Amino acid sequence: LGPVPEIQTIAERRLQNLTAAGRTELLPALAAARQSLSGAPVSRRHVIVLTDGKVPRRGDEYIQEVGRLRSAGISVSTVGLGADADVPFLQMLSSSGKGAFYHTLDPRRLPEIFMHDIKVTTGEKTMKEREEYPVAIGISGLQSTTVERFPPVRGFVETLPKRGANLELITEAEGTVHPILASWSFGGGKVIAFTSDANGRWSLNWLTWAGFAKFWGEVVELVEKGPQTKSEDLDFDLRYSINRNALRLDLTVFDPKLGSGSTPKTTASIIAPGGERKQLVLGSEKKGRFVAALDNARAGDYQLEFTYGTVKFPPVMLTLPASAFGEVAGRGLDLDNLSQIARLSGGRVNPSPTELATFSRQSEQVEYLYPPLMSLALLTLLIGVFIRQGGILSLLALQFARLIPQRNIPVRAAVRGTVRGGRTR
Repeated sequence: LGPVPEIQTIAERRLQNLTAAGRTELLPALAAARQSLSGAPVSRRHVIVLTDGKVPRRGDEYIQEVGRLRSAGISVSTVGLGADADVPFLQMLSSSGKGAFYHTLDPRRLPEIFMHDIKVTTGEKTMKEREEYPVAIGISGLQSTTVERFPPVRGFVETLPKRGANLELITEAEGTVHPILASWSFGGGKVIAFTSDANGRWSLNWLTWAGFAKFWGEVVELVEKGPQTKSEDLDFDLRYSINRNALRLDLTVFDPKLGSGSTPKTTASIIAPGGERKQLVLGSEKKGRFVAALDNARAGDYQLEFTYGTVKFPPVMLTLPASAFGEVAGRGLDLDNLSQIARLSGGRVNPSPTELATFSRQSEQVEYLYPPLMSLALLTLLIGVFIRQGGILSLLALQFARLIPQRNIPVRAAVRGTVRGGRTR
């Protein structure tokens, strides 16, 4: 435990000696942090736990250790890195430690997360906002613009002037002077820092100000001039493509001397994702056009610096999305796309069995029963009518049959004839 400038080299060396052992045991680290911080002569004691794996739990020993940290006045925040981080456990740990929980799949976000957590836990507030902050000219005078009067701003980011910087515009808040516009030289160029904004949240009065366009035009033009080097005499165009996991670079240099002179050697210095540095020599396909391929490229940010003979071009930043590579054996999961799908659908990447139970969904299907019920009702009506009609006819026939023998109606007949020879005709 000590100031960062004093122990940075030792810390880096110790971190490089870490090896994976197949499990994540945080208890010894938490205990060591508690012992170191308990006697530290500081007003704020805070621990940030970073892990990318599962933590074996045996009872409530972690809760007890966090309780001991809290008793010593030490708060605990947690950061889960990657898809395999034990998110529920880390959330529980940070909640018990009165800290914050963060989860990221990109290790490049760790510095931002750490700084944000430190500012939140220490109560640091760098954004100043109120109705109006008057803007005045600083002790260095105006060097980046010819405008002399400025409207007030509604907010700014609290900073301190850099050593050797020109304090051009200032404001006052709570009895303290704060920079609004500062500038300083770097190499052959110039750096300008403006601590308010230009989109209207804090600079609404500036958007309707008559000098808005002139001010920003002069500031941007001053920065664009940049260093006076040989690269200003040459323009270049860079195009790139992905071909079978190789980053193909196609550089065109617009050099008027190429028609009569020899082709200068052209190289590229590349900083790949993760900080790995690589050097490439570009081959000349024809006058002014140079190509090269970086094998085994992967998704992420690349910084390229091209040197054309003695001319060094400004650096170029490229971002290669994971979708450009697809799913390739040996390159792991496409976590960028999976994370986006999970976020848009309200899910989670690689959830635990416990979390899966919370994602159960109920679905409803509406079926209208009006047509079949109407058909059934009509059929029932017809059957009823048929039965009723058949029953009435049967009853009438039965009653008629009963009336015939009861009435005993006599039958009379008249016979006429002549008897001759014992025969009747």
